[in-house]
Amino acid sequence: MKYVVFTIDCISSKKMENVTEFLEQRVLKLNNDTLRNGSFLTDFKVLLGDEIQGVIKLDGEFVKNIRYIREAFYPIKVRLGIGIGDIENEENIEKKDPWKLNGSAFHNARDSIKYLSKHALFGKSGLSYLTSGSEAFDLLVNNQILLYDTILERWRDKTYEAVYLKEKYGSFRKLDKINGISSSAYTKRASVGNWSILEEFEKNIKIIIEEYKDLIE
Repeated sequence: MKYVVFTIDCISSKKMENVTEFLEQRVLKLNNDTLRNGSFLTDFKVLLGDEIQGVIKLDGEFVKNIRYIREAFYPIKVRLGIGIGDIENEENIEKKDPWKLNGSAFHNARDSIKYLSKHALFGKSGLSYLTSGSEAFDLLVNNQILLYDTILERWRDKTYEAVYLKEKYGSFRKLDKINGISSSAYTKRASVGNWSILEEFEKNIKIIIEEYKDLIE
């Protein structure tokens, strides 16, 4: 069985005071968000100062977790190393602690972080990269992820809030007067971040992953 590991590298956190407390708060927010954590197989945990890991279910929607993580840690800029592979001691997954697990999924996530750190294309930008062991699958999905991240780079807190509420309540029309803000204002905030394009993109990348998942199985 294959799993997805996300390694989060908070590249701008070293300039912050009380960074460990800040990151623990953001990780708690991510783990406790019932709208977002449905595919989490472990909690996300902080280790090594500003590095965080979590294990995600492998399905066509795992790429959405890029958005969920960026939302939870905004405005901190994060690199996301994504690894797909095996977990050797998978019986320990139920303990919910990714740092007590090992396997190729973790090694691949670490290799993804190294790739982002080393290549000039990514520099100090908060982008994502996936390693699965299949060059064909990685090339296909990473091209999509790069476009996905490029759109998300434009998002600000008001965009994240508008989309979160839309997903919580089902439509922008239902948001009228929530927090004293009109539904049209929420729609505008989402459109600034090209939400309609990103939403369609998430549907399409789900199809791509499901279609080509046999390359990594």
